[in-house]
Order: sequence, then structure tokens, then C-alpha cells
Amino acid sequence: MEFLTRRSFWIVSIVFSCFSFGIAYFATYFLGLNKGSSEFANISVLIGSVSTAITFLFLILQNIKIREQQEAANKRQEEAEKRQEQFEKQQKELWDSQQVKIQFEMYQAHKREFFRVLDDIEKSATIDIEFYNRETLYRRVFPMNNFSQVDLKIEINDSRKYDLVNFTDIHDAFKSSIDDLNTFITSSKSVEKNTEDVKFFIFRLLRLSEKLQLTIKPTGRFGDVSYDGKLLINAYAFDETINIFSHAFEGISAFSGNNNISSLAVFNMSNTQYLLQDLVFSIVPRHKEFNFNIDPNSYAVALHNLYKFYRKMDLTNADTRSYLLEFKELSNDLVKTETLVNDTYKLSRLTTRIYNSIRLLEKKKDISKSMFDEFTLIYRGFDTLPYPKFDRITGEKLEYE
Repeated sequence: MEFLTRRSFWIVSIVFSCFSFGIAYFATYFLGLNKGSSEFANISVLIGSVSTAITFLFLILQNIKIREQQEAANKRQEEAEKRQEQFEKQQKELWDSQQVKIQFEMYQAHKREFFRVLDDIEKSATIDIEFYNRETLYRRVFPMNNFSQVDLKIEINDSRKYDLVNFTDIHDAFKSSIDDLNTFITSSKSVEKNTEDVKFFIFRLLRLSEKLQLTIKPTGRFGDVSYDGKLLINAYAFDETINIFSHAFEGISAFSGNNNISSLAVFNMSNTQYLLQDLVFSIVPRHKEFNFNIDPNSYAVALHNLYKFYRKMDLTNADTRSYLLEFKELSNDLVKTETLVNDTYKLSRLTTRIYNSIRLLEKKKDISKSMFDEFTLIYRGFDTLPYPKFDRITGEKLEYE
């Protein structure tokens, strides 16, 4: 069939020539015949048959030609469709590669902005802090983010489905710490009954710092309470640590789209400083796992106990009011307290005057014997102070006792 198609012109030409020759020959012969003879009739039939056969042959060749043209057109259409498909495939690959590049750049940019927030938190802190593993913290806050997906907002409830530490765990740890703090402030429990609660609270702070990948760098300040080399609180600046954790949590919350989270704002704890300080001074020294950076003779603890004692006294006496204000100032100033406990001469002078003042009140019956006995017990905390002691009125040295 392909052979006939390729040579259809020559075949038609040959057939037409033969047909023309045959027509001329038979016409000469045919015209000489008698029209009524049988030979004339037979030749007429033959001519008709040949004409029909030639017509069929021509139609077949034309059909072949048309089919060939149709197949060529179909082939060109298929090639065009393949080229279009290849073009669309290349376009899709280019688009996908661009999308991957865009997602990658978004992921990197989002992470850089997150780290910038951490930088701001570190710079704004009043003491030296560090987010020691930022990559881990980023994965905890945005566990689903990767090079092909970037979520800008994290729902707390949604993050509970992840097995690893996540933003919900950080939120819960922070909330528990604040709840504990509020409990201490409003609790009617005695210090002795609060012992385990305070210890547990300090360990909560430790776990919160781990979840935030945040460390407060120890600086050896007077009054620092640390555990395993990590600073947790300072007895004279209790709000400092709480504000750092609060500021860190709120900054991360805002970046993750959780601005409306109810939490503890940065605040001044001057009204509750005494209560929390009392818990620290009364409980931390009993637990050897904590490192409490105070003077080796624990004069700082004895001074705090004197402050507690004066807070319970009748403030009608001028000396009592004066000493109460002095102790209150010391309780909020770690530098002054450290200076005083290291200056044993000055501390001896102060405690002697206090002793003489309380003894005078006891003689005048202005305080009860039980109060005086309580004072005497506290005063023993200064037994290791060097003598001589000093007279309250004259300031002169007294005899050794």
C-alpha cells in the first residue's frame, strides 16, 4: 500500500496512457463493426467494465492519498500536543522549583526573625541571659515548619498532638509557675508548711528554663540561688527572674500569633518581695542541692529574721520604726546587705544597738517576754561576730561577754 501511495502519479499516468491507446484502437475497430452484431455488444460491455474498473482504481488511489494526508495531519497534531505537553511540564518544573525556593527563603526568613526576637529579649534583660539552643526552641514553637511549609501562627490546642516538647508545654510550664507564685502570695500557710511547695516551685522554674532553652548566667551575686550551675532566683531581686521568664514567654507568644494569651505582665513585686524573700531565706538553706550565695556565717539570714521580728512589733516607738525602715531597705538592696555582712565592725555596732534597744523595751514592759525570747533566739545568729560590742547610746566599746 505504501508503494502504491508513493508512486500513485506514475501509475495513474501509465493506466491513463494504456486506456487512451486502448480507446483509440478499439474505437477504430469498434466503429467498423455492424452495430447489430453480437461482437459489437460484447465489446461495449468490455469497455464499460474496464471503465468501471479504472474508476474504482482511481477512487482507491484517491482514498489512499486522503488517508495519507490525514495521517500526516494527525502526526503533526500529535507532535504539537507533545511539544505543548513538554512545554507545560517544563513550566511546572520551573514553577515548582521557584515555589521550593520561595518556601525555603520564607523558612529561613521566618527563623531569622524568630532569632531576632530572642536577641531583643536577651538585650532587654536586666541581667545576663542566653537562649543556648535556638534551633531546638524554634522547633518546639513551630514543630511543623520546614523547607516546604511555614506556619506563622501556632494554636496552643493544636500543638498538643505533637509527641515532643512544644509550645503548649512551654505555655503550661509558665502558667504553672505563675499559679504557684500567686498561691504563695495569697497563701495562709506557714513557712514550714510551704517548704515542699517552695522547693517544687524552684524546680518548676528550672524546668521552665529548660523548655525555653534559656539560661540565666550566674554572676556570683550576693543572694543568688542556683542549681547545677544555673541561676534561678536572687533573694533580693525575686521579681528579676519572674520578669525575665515573663518577658521571654510573652515575646515568643506574640511572634507565634498568640498576643491574647493571658499571662503575667512585667511587674514590680515590691509589695510581695518580703513574703517571697521570707520563703527563700527560711527554706533554701535547708536544702543542700541548692547553692545559696550568701556570707559563710549566714549573717544575711539573721538580718532577714530581724526584719521579720520588727514587722511584728508595735511601731509607736521611734527606734522601732527606724530599725524597721533600715531592715526594709536592706531587704531590697543586695549590695548594701553584702557590704554590711562583710563589715563585721559595722555589723557588730548595729546589732549591739538593736540588742540594747530591745532590752530597754523589755525592761519597760513595752514588749512581752515571749517577744524578747524570740529576739534573743534570732540574736544568736550573730554570735560569731567579733567583739567588742558597742553601747547603744554612747557608741563606746562594751566589755567582752
